Amino acid sequence: VHMPLEAAELEALRNRRQQWALLKARAGTDLHQRLHVETDLAPASLTARATVAWPQIVASPVLACGAVHVGSSSTCSIDVRNRAASPVWVELLLPTEEQAEQAEAEQEEWVLKRGHRDSVQAIKVASAHHAAFGLPKRPADKWQDSWPLGRTPQEAPPKLHLIPPGGEARIGSIRFSPTRLGAVRSTVYLRSNLTWLDEVLIVGDGGGGRLAVLSEASAAKAERGDPIGTAEDDEGVLRVTLSSEELAGAESKLQALAAGGESTTPLPHVFVKSFTLTNRGNLNLRVDWMSVQPAGSPARQGSCSHGGFSVAECASSFSLAPGSLRRLDVVYEADFRSELAAAELEVHS
Repeated sequence: VHMPLEAAELEALRNRRQQWALLKARAGTDLHQRLHVETDLAPASLTARATVAWPQIVASPVLACGAVHVGSSSTCSIDVRNRAASPVWVELLLPTEEQAEQAEAEQEEWVLKRGHRDSVQAIKVASAHHAAFGLPKRPADKWQDSWPLGRTPQEAPPKLHLIPPGGEARIGSIRFSPTRLGAVRSTVYLRSNLTWLDEVLIVGDGGGGRLAVLSEASAAKAERGDPIGTAEDDEGVLRVTLSSEELAGAESKLQALAAGGESTTPLPHVFVKSFTLTNRGNLNLRVDWMSVQPAGSPARQGSCSHGGFSVAECASSFSLAPGSLRRLDVVYEADFRSELAAAELEVHS
């Protein structure tokens, strides 16, 4: 019969940690003994040394679930190993929201005392977000108990795993469903007949792509291979600025062309401005299509021009890896009738 994680178990784990910290402070984890051996030739002395380690059945106290797009899910499992001479049973447990929040207060102190590098890094870079982790669901009539961390009663109960002597296994199917960008973490526990209760820090990255248009200064830096700056420098408006001299020159060239002058490519009244796109997210970004339309109008696939503006590759799809760059050419065909022209470019990804 499954028993949910109890407060008494967590309290016992806290007491074990305190005892371990005291033992380590007194150098009690370093053991040594001098042995005297008598032989028929000559006596000999040997020194035996050993280090006591924190007992655990998990291969690592940190489980990395990797990067997952916000709004989607993936699963990750825990590797366990049995170094004992007899079989060990293991059960995966998720704490309640209250238990997780209570453990949060002392978890950082314990991780720093223990000194496990990956655990320390996880505590520093990831924020607590317990609701992002859960167990897979089962049909409602299969299990009716109430499950923790705000999960529904339809979620699967823990499964008991039996690990033979010297054996290893990958257990559990922990669901990671990020709802925000960035690194997040929570805690799960493994109950066993060998170490009683093991704590595992789960870490995952809520990811996604984020399209940005670099400013001219940042784009110039990118061309030189320099860092492209921060998101605060990105463009919110794509500006094709033409001076009065450029417009006057274009108009006179058009008049000369109409009088039989030599043609040019592009035509004198057609201007091309290049912008630099980048992906400031932490996962690949796929752009499916773009559209150009009046501001506030609904986007329509295949609509690649409006008000003199056009984007030749608006119907093309492409991918941008995090930090990669791509040039976007915006064409403006001047009609010489207004000082300001505007259109809206919408990107669908």
